[in-house]
Amino acid sequence: MKKCLLFLLTATVLLGMLAGCSGKEQPPVQTGGDGDTGTDTGAPDVVAEYPTHPEWEPREFHLLALNGYNDTHRFVDFEETGDPIVSASVARTNYVQTNYNIDLILDYTGDVLTSVRNDFLGGGGNIDLVYPHPTSGIVTLMTEGYLANLLDRSELTLGGEWYNQSQIENYQVNGKLYLAASDYSITGQGFAGIVYNKPLYESQGFEQNLYEEVKNGTWTYEMMLEMIEGFNSMEEDGVAKTYGLILHQGYLYQWTYAFGENILVRNGDGAYEIGFDSAHLSDIADAVYDLVWNNYGVLRGSSINASFPTSEMFTTYSGGRGLFFTYDIGGLYNLLRDLSFDIGFLPTPKFDTAQEDYRVLCASGFFGIPALAPDVGQSAVILEILSRYSYREMRPTFFEAILQGRLADEPEDYEMLELMHAKKYFDFGVTLDAEEQVKNILYNVVVDGQSRNISGYMRAKRADFDRLAELANNIS
Repeated sequence: MKKCLLFLLTATVLLGMLAGCSGKEQPPVQTGGDGDTGTDTGAPDVVAEYPTHPEWEPREFHLLALNGYNDTHRFVDFEETGDPIVSASVARTNYVQTNYNIDLILDYTGDVLTSVRNDFLGGGGNIDLVYPHPTSGIVTLMTEGYLANLLDRSELTLGGEWYNQSQIENYQVNGKLYLAASDYSITGQGFAGIVYNKPLYESQGFEQNLYEEVKNGTWTYEMMLEMIEGFNSMEEDGVAKTYGLILHQGYLYQWTYAFGENILVRNGDGAYEIGFDSAHLSDIADAVYDLVWNNYGVLRGSSINASFPTSEMFTTYSGGRGLFFTYDIGGLYNLLRDLSFDIGFLPTPKFDTAQEDYRVLCASGFFGIPALAPDVGQSAVILEILSRYSYREMRPTFFEAILQGRLADEPEDYEMLELMHAKKYFDFGVTLDAEEQVKNILYNVVVDGQSRNISGYMRAKRADFDRLAELANNIS
């Protein structure tokens, strides 16, 4: 009981502090499942303030998701397991079912597009919400009229903290918005960032307080590189090498966006155009090339999530032989919380101090409402309340799980996760790039091609780049 109270008080104070970082007022973290805060904070409870509809006729409410993709099994839970994330999901399910008179049903399919198309051609009425794969089939969902325009739905508070604002802004085209990423999918969105080994960092005598560097805007690639290079000569006979950086090279695309680049940007007329800056990308390629090929303080590799626990990258890091480690923090929280040493969390650094802000790439977690849902307005209401409830309950619970249940002892870690979540950045071009030839430009040039010639690759792929901009502008 004391731990729960301490968690509530700490989380509430932290969210109040973070309001100053984001420039937006943050409602307090609440606990409980009935919408009653139990305290008079003076701030609105984003769940309790949203109208309930117990008078609705009872019915099943169907959420369609891709089988085996991401963390979809956490969308609807009915049975307690002792896991706090499951408990938050159970409470969310109970709240929504009780106050909106529905039975939440999670349906799986091997092909979201085909299932939605077949329902549409059959007259609709069988799918209330859809959670598609972030690239496969998603363009067709938006271009062939299968999804409702979310900008038309007054039931949605799309400017709320429970929706990612870069996604809401960047995915609007021709007055339409077909997808929304909200805190309802927070356990599956992940964090493309850096984990660092706190005891190893402290043992090296570095003077910088990394969290202060992040908050001051001075956490840069150059600073990280200087720390990594100190590990170049740490290998001795018979002693396993310790690395400054364990680099998942399959995730090199996160560096493209972290260093300030975009596939798609809007021109002065509001139309999409290719945003890659060839000169800046060349500088990025030079930096990443040296990181991959010319730095002996770096262990690089690639591994899918299923085989990651036994990969050299993770076994090296879990053995305490890595300072920084780049990967999807959110997707690996179960592994990270079992480590035997304390860890901290950082966004991928800025390219240099001239860069305006940190950016944490995110490209998943989208919901859409079928155009022929049984009741589009009702679907919007349920998406809204699921998102609000997840913001109030699931987000702090998920962060505490990443932190190994140490929130009361490590409040600055929680603050850093909140900052990284606030800096999640969605590029519409990543979603439209189904073949991933544009998104993976760094990997294709630097790793596969063992080259720095970004400009040559851009010339060779110019037709692919232009097709992405044309595709975005033709969505209606």
